[in-house]
Amino acid sequence: MGLLKKIASFILDIVFVGLPVSIVFWLSLDFLVFNRHFIDKGILNILYYLLPTITGLLLSIIVAVCAKKTGKYTQMVFILLAACYQFVALWTTLCVYCDKNQNLNLNHKIFVWLSILISLVIVSVKNLRRLSLRDIAIVTTVFFVIMVDFCFFEIIADLLLSIRYR
Repeated sequence: MGLLKKIASFILDIVFVGLPVSIVFWLSLDFLVFNRHFIDKGILNILYYLLPTITGLLLSIIVAVCAKKTGKYTQMVFILLAACYQFVALWTTLCVYCDKNQNLNLNHKIFVWLSILISLVIVSVKNLRRLSLRDIAIVTTVFFVIMVDFCFFEIIADLLLSIRYR
């Protein structure tokens, strides 16, 4: 009975942490951070690629500065949001649209990669050692689920756009 209780607790924690992160991530991604209306709009074009990077880096810094003042669930939510935005930033440097239209030059790609590295170091040094192995497993599981969902959504969206513009 004890094992079943631990499994149920782990699943509830995944839902408790994952649901708010997923909702905030998708709403902010669609309307603010990863807005497709920025593409081919002059100065806003670069924001399409750099806003996820800047957002992820800022969230990493915020969670590192406030690590002692916040609870573990708040830390996990901020770590997950920072990781999700950094993944989106990495995705934009590797996606077909970026390479085909040369929207990001090498300087911008280096900025994105360095900010991901800085964010990773900040979270690793300041936050991950404060979390238990179970909490890290929850963060990893939720991150994997959200990123699989993101990749699936982006691949389907790219397919639909390619069919539409044939």
